Amino acid sequence: MTVDTTLTGGDRLHTLLPAALRRADAETGGAVRALLDLMAEQIAVVDADIEQLGENWFIETCAPWAIPYIGDLLGVRGVHQVTGAVATTGRAWVANTLRFRCRKGTRAMLEQLARDTTGWPAKAVEFFELLSTTQHVNHPRPRRPASADLRRADALELVGGPFDSFAHTADIRAIAGEQGWFNIPHIGLFLWPIGSYWLERVTPRPADPDDGRYRVDPLGADRPLFVRPAGESGIEHVAQEENMPGLLRRRPLYVELEERRTALPTGRAPAGRFFGADPVFRVYAAKEATDTLEAVPEERLHVCDLSTWRRPAEAGHVLVDPVLGRVSFRDRPHRVRVSHAYGAAGDLGAGSYSRRDSLEAVLDRPVDWQAGVRAPEPGDPPEPGILHPDLATAVAAWNAWQDTHPGTFGVITVMDNHRYTDPLTDGAGIRVGAGGKLAVVAAQWPSTPVAGGPPGKEERRPGRIEPVGLRPCVAGPLEVTGTAAAGTGPGELLIDGLLLDGELRVKPSASGGLGRLAIRDSSLVPSAGGLRVEAGNPELTVEVHRSITGPISLPGMVRQLRVSDAVVQAAGDRALDAPGTDVTIDRSTVLGETVARKLFASDTLFTADVQIERGQAGCVRFSYVPQGSHTPRRYRCQPDTATQAAPPPLDEVVSSRLVPRFLSTEFGHFGYAYPAPDSPDELLTGAEHGVEIGAFGAVQRPQRLANLTRALEEYLPFGLEAAPLIVTPRSQQ
Repeated sequence: MTVDTTLTGGDRLHTLLPAALRRADAETGGAVRALLDLMAEQIAVVDADIEQLGENWFIETCAPWAIPYIGDLLGVRGVHQVTGAVATTGRAWVANTLRFRCRKGTRAMLEQLARDTTGWPAKAVEFFELLSTTQHVNHPRPRRPASADLRRADALELVGGPFDSFAHTADIRAIAGEQGWFNIPHIGLFLWPIGSYWLERVTPRPADPDDGRYRVDPLGADRPLFVRPAGESGIEHVAQEENMPGLLRRRPLYVELEERRTALPTGRAPAGRFFGADPVFRVYAAKEATDTLEAVPEERLHVCDLSTWRRPAEAGHVLVDPVLGRVSFRDRPHRVRVSHAYGAAGDLGAGSYSRRDSLEAVLDRPVDWQAGVRAPEPGDPPEPGILHPDLATAVAAWNAWQDTHPGTFGVITVMDNHRYTDPLTDGAGIRVGAGGKLAVVAAQWPSTPVAGGPPGKEERRPGRIEPVGLRPCVAGPLEVTGTAAAGTGPGELLIDGLLLDGELRVKPSASGGLGRLAIRDSSLVPSAGGLRVEAGNPELTVEVHRSITGPISLPGMVRQLRVSDAVVQAAGDRALDAPGTDVTIDRSTVLGETVARKLFASDTLFTADVQIERGQAGCVRFSYVPQGSHTPRRYRCQPDTATQAAPPPLDEVVSSRLVPRFLSTEFGHFGYAYPAPDSPDELLTGAEHGVEIGAFGAVQRPQRLANLTRALEEYLPFGLEAAPLIVTPRSQQ
């Protein structure tokens, strides 16, 4: 008997049965077929486990649970498993162990060790090389003069950081933080927790008036551009500025572009640090509506200070200020796009990071309808009914679809980094009927070959999306209306990966309201309104996960609000106003006052007063709650735990010291809601698993640093002293 090997699971087992038995089973309801499907599921599990057994022999392919066992064979122990923005399971540490031991004590090895154990970009600096000394005549060091050369303007910008090249007087204090660097036995291991995220072809925000001047940030703010880190060749490579996710500086970019312009007539291309195969930014422009977007040649890019707006002297040339994130043309093009990198402290809010794992739980049923949204470009093949030029058109298509197909699951994929200004209110907003579900997702919708079709024929299959590399911006308020009648099962709406520059409003209809609203990996600009749910949605459950929102206002009766791994910021006083709602908050930061009926909170940082109506129900665990708040019972919360251990009057001193501090509370800043380096240790390690309290607990900074400290015990040469030094980008504005 011939078996079709292309079949899988229950289909393949079913073909092995005699035809008569298959017919009899079909006539009696298919009980045998159902049994074979269950058997096929378990067979697939066993097959996968057998396959993984072979993979577990190798550190490159083994399962995460096997890493400590392989490491134990090499004497590598105590690896903290770290997840979050840059996960590190210890795989690289174990894989490089033999190479580390062969190069024990070298600078390049310590640099790679810091990178492998923390998961952050790292640079090692031997501070004895930067000491100002009296040089011996037999050992001159012309590159290390005792006095600073004030003509080296580029080097002067780097003083006091990991790329400092000037000589310093000795500092005999222990190395820690910003002190004790320059001494003979001291080594600094600089770490970059602020990451760099790349975005392709972002639509910049025109200045006022719209005359060819732009801000790269789609919200219209002056935001610095970040380095797009270049890869390193190997363990022997010593990291340079172009390898680290720091702020772009004007001077080195200006010098490199000038060198390229000078070399252009000779036909040679100088080696570039920032403008190589993967430039740190790229500007695209289309002069007319019918023109395609073309990249501006690098020889026509000019880096300069645009704090005072000005224009290029020649047509076709472009001025760029990477510090302010500004772009200026001589004549206004019809369309402009900018590819660049922005900075953020982790995978939080709308961003270009991968959201594949997060969306797997969302696509929990077959997709019945899908539409794509992409700003049209000349030459794009038309796909009517599939691709729409704006978000409003796609929403209107969904509303029309569900009128004739109630209870279905639809997906709208926003497929670029454009800024959409379509009105989505007053009848043009989203409607979700009984049993219906709509997901508005920032993702690519790739074309795939048609099964059994002719070569070259492709189609877009519903449900196949790639949620990575995108951060589209939706300007203006967005209204959502649930139209399910009472007792019919209200619908659901998911928003994933969007940057919403406006208020998100949930409105009831005459027949009913919405059943579930999930905001995942998105940003609702705090100053633009946040989330407001109007009365008339009693069955609504609101979920906010790994997102940034403005104030959440639930004035009516809402079933439940769940917030996890998120930042909620007030526009005025209240960040969370839910007097009739049960609220659950995990691993989040609330920048403003909180009012709710019941509260269940864990690992959460409240920066302002918390007032809960029913204090006898719920609990608050491992959180920071300001004094004077009225909450349910607390367990190991700060500053309560610290003040109880301190006798009066020291308890007041401890309480005044335990105050949250952030790099910035301005939305859009690369250090938004991220703990400042001088934050109290009780807050940096006070969460349940020894991580920091708040939205960035998933970064697991204490565990990363503990991995490095433990590894240095083996690899640091005797007599030397090393310390991890956290790098905070410094703006040059």
